[in-house]
Amino acid sequence: MEQKDLLTEETNYLKRADNSVRFANLIIDTIFYYVVVLIVGALIGLLMFTADEQLASEVFMEEEESPAVTIISYIVGFGVMFLYYFISEATTQRTIGKFFTGTIVVNQSGEKPTSKQIAIRSVSRLVPFEAFSFFGEMGWHDKWSETYVVKKKDLINQG
Repeated sequence: MEQKDLLTEETNYLKRADNSVRFANLIIDTIFYYVVVLIVGALIGLLMFTADEQLASEVFMEEEESPAVTIISYIVGFGVMFLYYFISEATTQRTIGKFFTGTIVVNQSGEKPTSKQIAIRSVSRLVPFEAFSFFGEMGWHDKWSETYVVKKKDLINQG
């Protein structure tokens, strides 16, 4: 069965969410991401102090941050970001921001994207300044993964 691209057909009945909604998604998801990173960082610090108080004191109490701590911080931050987007969009097609704005991620046929598409979306978000690419015609994470963010009510009404 051939899949139709519902966003480029003449009917064009699946309308992409507008930029203001996408920006709201970004703000809400960023706030949630920072809360999660703060909790994960605190847990890592707590575990380090519990496991080896001397080492943890040396690592965290230095005047200058060591390159190892910087690298670990980036790995944890990128890992949390990838997992947040991948798990939430792969399971529910939505992030916390999308729940609040009533939007959902779909493929070109208006259906649930594949895990590969969601993985591409999630990795794409690690590209610097990618978060603002949706101010153009189409966000890079949408374009590269061939996915779209639409209003869920519009998708249900067309069902």
